Amino acid sequence: MFAATQEVMLTYFAHAGVEVFMKDLEGRYLLVNDNFQHAWGRSGDDLIGRTDFDVIDPETAARYQAEDRRVVETNAAVEIEGHDLREDGEHLFRVVKFPIHDAEGAVVGIGGVATDMTETLRSRDALALSEEQFRLAFLHASEGIAIVSLDNVVVQVNDRLCEILGITREDVVGTRAGAFDHPDNSLSFTDWARRLQRNDHSVIDRMLSRPDGSIAYTRLSTAIVRGPDGEPSHYVTMITDETERHELERRARQAEKLEAVGQLAGGIAHDINNLLGGILGYAELVRAAQTDPAVIEQCEQVIAASVRAADYTTRLLTFARPTEHATELVTRNFAREVIIFQRYELGLMDAYLGRMDAERGDPDREVMGWMGTPMPLADMPGLAGPEEMDALRDARGVDADILFLELMIEHHRGGVHMAEDAAVRATAPEVRRLADYQARTQRAEIEEYERALARLRSARDAGEPAGASPAEN
Repeated sequence: MFAATQEVMLTYFAHAGVEVFMKDLEGRYLLVNDNFQHAWGRSGDDLIGRTDFDVIDPETAARYQAEDRRVVETNAAVEIEGHDLREDGEHLFRVVKFPIHDAEGAVVGIGGVATDMTETLRSRDALALSEEQFRLAFLHASEGIAIVSLDNVVVQVNDRLCEILGITREDVVGTRAGAFDHPDNSLSFTDWARRLQRNDHSVIDRMLSRPDGSIAYTRLSTAIVRGPDGEPSHYVTMITDETERHELERRARQAEKLEAVGQLAGGIAHDINNLLGGILGYAELVRAAQTDPAVIEQCEQVIAASVRAADYTTRLLTFARPTEHATELVTRNFAREVIIFQRYELGLMDAYLGRMDAERGDPDREVMGWMGTPMPLADMPGLAGPEEMDALRDARGVDADILFLELMIEHHRGGVHMAEDAAVRATAPEVRRLADYQARTQRAEIEEYERALARLRSARDAGEPAGASPAEN
């Protein structure tokens, strides 16, 4: 009967994708399938008749023996999860051991089936990492993002969309997608949704109503996401806030032609920089998650093109000279861009730290030690102290604008110094690219801030109004 049981097991599990074995009550192997032999790097002849103590290390053999004893004593199957060291590294197994009975029901041996879960868990971890990267990109994107069901109900939105509409996530999730559509749009929401279903993708300018009665001028880029079966699953919409540019264009139309061209060029360049920040961030995240050389090369091309485009917009900004009556808008644009880019860079750096199994340091620690100049956080170059922040909060009008720009110039000078060092010292390519991008963009922004600061000081000294401050807006 026992021999017949061995024959049945050997036949059944000869080609199974699991490791199968059978032992007698003394722990000697009576049967092993091909997978078991391959995993342990031994032939059947080298295993049959031997115990675990003859083929593996004593500690692991003793553990296996204790598990076998438990099966015999309880006369029941047991399931074990554990790690084993194989020639190619550590593996995670799920093992089911069970008693073998003779015709009278007596336990005469132990059978086992081991399933290697290593690849399954690696795939699960990789999927979890990918989902976390998408979550960070979604939350910290510089554009508003909405996920909408096929019946036009908002399923999820990111923080940026809430900022654009001046609402909370709870205000919009679960509402109809057209709830914030402005009635003066030339194309009704219903007609637009119908057109989208025919074309799978649509880009359209829309006015959206905010709860406070103001209008958000936006550009919506919407695509239909399809499932594995090709059937539509949901919509994804990217919302670009063009309210500031709309205001800039309105003011430009009231000014002289050359003045209007300068303002418009500056506004467009800032908008392009915002878009390039998002493109560069997404490309970096995709590249970091890839192992396919072809995909990595394509990501590198996107990153290189984005950096070149950022250089072009920097050159364009040198020709945009803010005039006195545009100072209010330009200064607020500076503040808005600081919020957008710092949020994006924080999200990107948090994602990089996560992939390195690291986290943000203790704020009470010494900083800049990696540059060879350790110091307390409060002494970090460019970091505004509590007194300076109190002064900025208390300032009004042109004095607030001037103080804001003075603090930002010092902040950027410290940031450029650190970024230039990181671009040389960092070993991760994505960190070097980010540091180089930060150094170049912050140097260009310092030049913009200094030009605006000179104009503000001149206006203040002449007693001319220079517009509202970021603190008042």
